[in-house]
Amino acid sequence: KPVDTNIFKPGVGRKETRDKLNAGDRFVVAYLGRLSNNKGARYLVEVAKKIKEQGKSQEFLFLFAGGNIIDEDAKIIHSLKDTYGLDNIYFTGKLPHNEMMKYQAAADIVVYPDVTNLPGFSTVLAESMAMGKSVIMGIKGFERATPIVHEKTGIIVEARNVNEILENVLRLKDN
Repeated sequence: KPVDTNIFKPGVGRKETRDKLNAGDRFVVAYLGRLSNNKGARYLVEVAKKIKEQGKSQEFLFLFAGGNIIDEDAKIIHSLKDTYGLDNIYFTGKLPHNEMMKYQAAADIVVYPDVTNLPGFSTVLAESMAMGKSVIMGIKGFERATPIVHEKTGIIVEARNVNEILENVLRLKDN
């Protein structure tokens, strides 16, 4: 997968973007790309809800960088933030491609809750790998669709499994 490694360089723009997000020393968990239902963005919102229920929401910032093709998908995800009263979620909205690397840099880890519906190996995943990010991806059973090897180059979980994603977000925060 071609990735412009002159643009997607680990760490470049990290401090500036974290300052813009008011991230401080919080652990930034990012979802990058379209907020579509078939990619499972709403399941990362559910993880944020569980973090809140554990009394740990001040330790985390959940970053959703990217816009939508279908406006209804965004409305559903945005409404969950309000319904659950989550103040540790940041939505960027649509971004030009050359801005995405800044948000990649700001993230501590990247979560793709459901990549079982890919037409192929996604560009945003390749960019996360080029940025040296720890990746949690919901693709169990479809591992051959990506170069991610469980526990070596990322963590593979069952797609849309909020509890597995949560467990691994907490584990990566601690290590």
